[in-house]
Amino acid sequence: MRRLDKAMQGFFRRVKAGQKTGYPRFRGVAWFDTVEFPKDGDGCRWDSTPHDPVRRVRLQGTGHVRVHQHRSVKGRVKTVRVKREGRRWYVILACDVPAEPLPATGAVTGIDVGVTHFLTTSEGVHMANPRHGRRNTDALADAQRALKAFPRNQRSAKYRRAVEKVATLHRKVRGQRTDHAHKTALATVRAYDVIAHERLSIANMVRAPKPKPDAATPGGFLPNGAARQGRAEPKHSRRRLGVFLGILAHKAESAGRLLIPVDPATPPAPAPNAGT
Repeated sequence: MRRLDKAMQGFFRRVKAGQKTGYPRFRGVAWFDTVEFPKDGDGCRWDSTPHDPVRRVRLQGTGHVRVHQHRSVKGRVKTVRVKREGRRWYVILACDVPAEPLPATGAVTGIDVGVTHFLTTSEGVHMANPRHGRRNTDALADAQRALKAFPRNQRSAKYRRAVEKVATLHRKVRGQRTDHAHKTALATVRAYDVIAHERLSIANMVRAPKPKPDAATPGGFLPNGAARQGRAEPKHSRRRLGVFLGILAHKAESAGRLLIPVDPATPPAPAPNAGT
């Protein structure tokens, strides 16, 4: 209901402003995988049975649900989200946690993220790219071929198991990449007080090159580098760099570190004159 109300409010706001209306479209039963409660106590309650050693969350219309808590909750719970991934359900908490500054190290570095090397510091230290997706390519390809063999109108139990297998492999790779990004960001924040990195525009990096029509051949096109760009830096690899920089920004703020994004178009500072 909150999503529907937000969509309708946006529709009427665009109508009054004379903008393109964009009437809200129908969303099927499997469209959303997440339900968000904007406030703890408004439709949900975290740790609803504090007298019981078993941790539970109470959801409106469902009741008390047991939670396998993997780490302690710090601070005050502000929002609660329930997320579904395949047959797994997760409770995601957003907490108001004060910053915990780390001891100063006095070290300053600049980092460059890429595909060949996941991270390179200004001291020349390279961190290898683990390439989790490449290690799981064969298993994922087999699972996707098995899924594609089913006709479109067939939604049997075997089809659902094939879908779940593909989703499980994707979830495994995503978890490995996220875990690696968190560990790398934490190690960087612990080692340096000031961290500078290039401000990346992920939208421009994943945008496909424009086609180049061939004037000599009607209906033909010249090579525009799209194939070479896809082989060198796949889109998911470049998006992963943006995810890592976002994680690094959160950890740096929590640890009291200074993170400086540098615009690549900014000209370098002039060298000081030796005669002055």
